[in-house]
Amino acid sequence: MILKKAIYISILLFTSSTVCFSQEPNTTTKNPTLKEIKTKQDFQEIRRLLDELERAGDDLIQNKKFNCLKAFGNADFCNCLVEKLPIGLSFRNYIMIITSTKEEIGYEKLSKEDRDMVDMALSARDLCVQKRKK
Repeated sequence: MILKKAIYISILLFTSSTVCFSQEPNTTTKNPTLKEIKTKQDFQEIRRLLDELERAGDDLIQNKKFNCLKAFGNADFCNCLVEKLPIGLSFRNYIMIITSTKEEIGYEKLSKEDRDMVDMALSARDLCVQKRKK
């Protein structure tokens, strides 16, 4: 999933820019330096926050899938939608987008990011409907 890839990339970027704890131990003193302690604490905090973010993303995905199943009752279609829709787009907003015209949602007045979200929702619907027809 996109969220898991983002988390993985974030961890890689963070670890590549900090002290690597698997390197050779500090031979001049047995006690870690304050910088090493602070870096380790920062790393642990980032890992905790990323875990929390991943759980929240999983909850959003499960909620979206549950609502889709309640509405459509088709697991294949709902799995496709959950996979293709942007993580930040709720199922309620998805329904509003696909049941409205672009004029009704004020497409031209939306920000580029919101227009992209609308376009992705419409594209995901078309793709998942086509996939179901096969």
